[in-house]
Amino acid sequence: MNPIESATARHHTYLLLSKFYLEPVTAELLPYIERMPPLAAFGHQPWDPDLAAAAHQRIFAHEILPFEAVFRDPSGLLGGPLAHRLQDLYSQVAYTCDHEPTHIGHELAFLALLCQGQARALAAANHKAVRSFEKLQTEVLRAHLLTWLPALAVALSHVQHPFYAQLGRFTLDLVAEHTATLEIQPPYSDGNNDQSPPDIWHDPQTNLKKIAAYITTPLYSGLYLSHDAISQLAREAQLPRGFGARCQILTNLLRSAAHYETVPDIFAHLGSLARRWQGAYQRQAQQFPHLAAYIEPWQRRAKATAESLTGMEQVAQHAI
Repeated sequence: MNPIESATARHHTYLLLSKFYLEPVTAELLPYIERMPPLAAFGHQPWDPDLAAAAHQRIFAHEILPFEAVFRDPSGLLGGPLAHRLQDLYSQVAYTCDHEPTHIGHELAFLALLCQGQARALAAANHKAVRSFEKLQTEVLRAHLLTWLPALAVALSHVQHPFYAQLGRFTLDLVAEHTATLEIQPPYSDGNNDQSPPDIWHDPQTNLKKIAAYITTPLYSGLYLSHDAISQLAREAQLPRGFGARCQILTNLLRSAAHYETVPDIFAHLGSLARRWQGAYQRQAQQFPHLAAYIEPWQRRAKATAESLTGMEQVAQHAI
């Protein structure tokens, strides 16, 4: 494909992917899915609108919150500095969104708009506009999407739904290909990229809730421990885990483990999970060596978490 065709293809593909993240799969979208080889197998499956809506709701409203702020802000809160920076970028091409700007769907839709603008500028031989659109693409990739998409892709690979697991892999494939065509500088530093996690192991005030908060904060642990993942831990250990937010139910699970004297079992399971995430990041880095600077921090966090779990267990025994 020539540059205009490539930019146009990216525009259409990013726009479709954004729809898959923002809304359930509809009958209107099925023909497009069948034309996308990585997702085509899903298009041949029996489709039910109610089941599609339920799957989207379960995954993106309950299991994995697909917001950059959730993955990159230690508070996990929406509407913070990351959202403000994205809004500033969006405003440069009059892109508007009806809710949280750090949603993966909006970041992809914004890239779709930029690729469309690039294609039109190329067709008009407007070199200044082409450079402007490429600069904005580079900025949203470098400062935002690349900094958390590797972790989101791994998180989606663990959901019990083949379409959304494949969607995460395909999104990373597309972004990696796009990145290879641009002159991407080193990752944007905003204080979060290399933020050191809190040293809870030597803190006499550490309790089970602080341990759970560490593990369920992706920026610290390198993991996104979903409700399903925690429930699976509870089932394997045959322990109650209660209800609530992820941090709360992991806290409840650790307390149950302490009560039934099975803390070592829980931490063994957590260690195995952290090593699986570490391995997934390693495979990403091998597949996309030009993205190593963005994947390595997540791999390092998961590795540190796996190695620290023995220490966590010792602290947990004294934090009951």
